[in-house]
Amino acid sequence: FSFIEMEKLFKKYGLAKAAIDKHIDFILSSGFYITSKDKRAETIINDFIQKEGFDQLLRAWIQEALIKGNGFMEIAMNKKEIKLQVVNANNIYVDRTKTGKIVGYNQYVGEFNRFDIKKIIPFFPQEIAHLKIDTVGDDAYGMGLLVSAMKTLDNLGRAEEDMHILINRKANAPIHAKLGSVEQPVTASDVIDFGSRLEYLNNLHEWATDHRVEFKVIDFGNLAEKFATVLEHDKEVLFYIFQIPPTIMGLSNIPEGLSDVQLDAFERRIKSLQANIEKIIEEQIFIPILRMNGL
Repeated sequence: FSFIEMEKLFKKYGLAKAAIDKHIDFILSSGFYITSKDKRAETIINDFIQKEGFDQLLRAWIQEALIKGNGFMEIAMNKKEIKLQVVNANNIYVDRTKTGKIVGYNQYVGEFNRFDIKKIIPFFPQEIAHLKIDTVGDDAYGMGLLVSAMKTLDNLGRAEEDMHILINRKANAPIHAKLGSVEQPVTASDVIDFGSRLEYLNNLHEWATDHRVEFKVIDFGNLAEKFATVLEHDKEVLFYIFQIPPTIMGLSNIPEGLSDVQLDAFERRIKSLQANIEKIIEEQIFIPILRMNGL
């Protein structure tokens, strides 16, 4: 699937953005800390975190992974220090052998409508920290949160747009004017003339007519109510897909006991994501830093 399309979904739909933001807030919570039996190692890592602004890099890295299923952190190493930079996943491709072994990563910096091999920047495996979210089998890439929600987000967006279009068009109840009677019929030109006057009602609220004109208001009913079931259904499906409790997203009509159960399940999901993130940080970022310092 296209990472670019997932990025568009995140930017277009507020519910998708809110779901991603809630995941990041729970994953990082109020922050994180490092512990080690070797106090020198602990000091080195904490100094690195402070110097590089690692918490902000981590937020951007996790956001990429949740949206597109894949977060790529470039690790630039020299003899004295390590520099980190989050790379846009849209331009990164995993290079694997037929047996699935990762031999490197390629960053394409050219135009997508015309391939240019000279626009490829290769990276060794140790130069990229690859965070995958929701991987299926031995796929080279993760899926993330939005790809499964793509159809439902489109359905919800169309339903909301259709509802607002109809409400805008039918904001004022249309007026039907019945002219004439069996005893006193009117001509076609009379109907056309009176109809043209109705087209320019604007702020005209008072009318004076004779007994041959009868006004009636056409009632289309509660238009918003007709969409309520569809909108609620789509939102409920999205909560299932995102695996996020409705109460976290601001819904208040959830029983307290059920809300607690949902929150507990969501926190378990967050812990599994944290464990995955911690492993990659320790193995691909912190260990090389310690080795560089002789540990």
